[in-house]
Amino acid sequence: MKKIIKNKKGFSLVELILYISILVFFLGSMFLFVTMVMESKAKNQTINEVERQGEFIARTIIKSIRKASSINSPSAGSSSSNLSLVMSNVTKNPTTFTLTNTDLFITEGVQTPIILNNNLIDITNIVFRNVTRASTTGIIRVEITIAHKNPANQNEFKYEKTFYGSATVRR
Repeated sequence: MKKIIKNKKGFSLVELILYISILVFFLGSMFLFVTMVMESKAKNQTINEVERQGEFIARTIIKSIRKASSINSPSAGSSSSNLSLVMSNVTKNPTTFTLTNTDLFITEGVQTPIILNNNLIDITNIVFRNVTRASTTGIIRVEITIAHKNPANQNEFKYEKTFYGSATVRR
């Protein structure tokens, strides 16, 4: 009697389908994970950019108010989207902050206006409130709303924050 020896080479159809299914599941999971990581990175960069720009702009405005000798506009008790300060340094007199479209400009004296925000963000609102009282030297409250530009309306680039600050003129 002869022994029949079967030499089994390759995979059966069931094994092949099982291996392909496992591979597809693994690759799909990796794709979803990488997509979530990239969206999270974009969202964090968006938040960081708005925070950094907001703090820079608020700090610049407050520093200018503190260096001013008086306030041209807005007048006491009123508010405006523009601020004009009388500076003790005549070359910087007047110093103005003006919102044009979605960009905030500072003009010191007769110098060329300088844009304070970068091209990644929009200033959607700015309000300067003059809360000066008769016995004070001049107090301005500032409210700035900043949004990240999002032309494609993607969720990871949606972020807006309002910054608040106040400063007193130091004569």
